Amino acid sequence: MDAVCESIEICFKKLKQLESPQYFETWFIRIVINQCKMQLRKRKKLEGVVELLQNQSQGEEEVNNFTSNQNLEKLREKVSSLSELDRKILYMRFWMNCRLKEISNNLNIPLSTVKTRLYSGLKKLKHEMNMEASNDER
Repeated sequence: MDAVCESIEICFKKLKQLESPQYFETWFIRIVINQCKMQLRKRKKLEGVVELLQNQSQGEEEVNNFTSNQNLEKLREKVSSLSELDRKILYMRFWMNCRLKEISNNLNIPLSTVKTRLYSGLKKLKHEMNMEASNDER
């Protein structure tokens, strides 16, 4: 139902762009189809994030091809030390390739909060990784 509501809103906003009124029905159906596709993509991304967070909260580790890479393992440890909200935002942004606005909508938090938490989380990770690297050099 969200896709139809958003389609109606888009239709009203872009009605002036419709060149031939006789094609209104075709034009509107195309908008609805595109909105449905977008909703499905968002749902798949969100389901992936939820599954990843459930696995993480149950103590299961993500299996991938890079487990032998020590830096990736260190990064995982550092990410797991962040707050739950920061982890969610980082996973959605970098593992699920969500846009900041999508993250804001999915987590029901303001866009400014998403930006602040994302950049402060990245700053913390960078600091921790630099500290780890300087300790390894000694």
